[in-house]
Amino acid sequence: MQKSIHISTYEEYEILERELEDYIGNYTVGNLHLVMYSIREAVNNAFEHGIKRDSTFDITVSAEINGSEIIIEVEHNGDGFNHEEKIMSVKDTDQYFIESLLSTRGRGIAIMKKCAKHISYSEGGRKLTLLFGLEK
Repeated sequence: MQKSIHISTYEEYEILERELEDYIGNYTVGNLHLVMYSIREAVNNAFEHGIKRDSTFDITVSAEINGSEIIIEVEHNGDGFNHEEKIMSVKDTDQYFIESLLSTRGRGIAIMKKCAKHISYSEGGRKLTLLFGLEK
């Protein structure tokens, strides 16, 4: 079972976020806040780093329940990035947070890595897949 939303502005996301949360909440309770926090970080990153003044920017957020897992995909048509380098710089999330304690930016991937069971990028950094276990 899958639920997808398509957005091109942050205002659209704020409107549709509740719909996505309700769908995911039907399957998991214990880690719903971690899933939603990770989705928000992914959407923020897509808008901040992918849009680059493109008025035709589009983001698709999909949530799929597959057995005992939730698969979240956040894909956009903006600019990609060197995701291998960034993920390698966040090997140990706890150490990364200590080192960036006073930073106000640059912690999105570390947050998602800490919250999700697995995180991966594809499509040149334009597609993020997050994997969570279902917790009732």
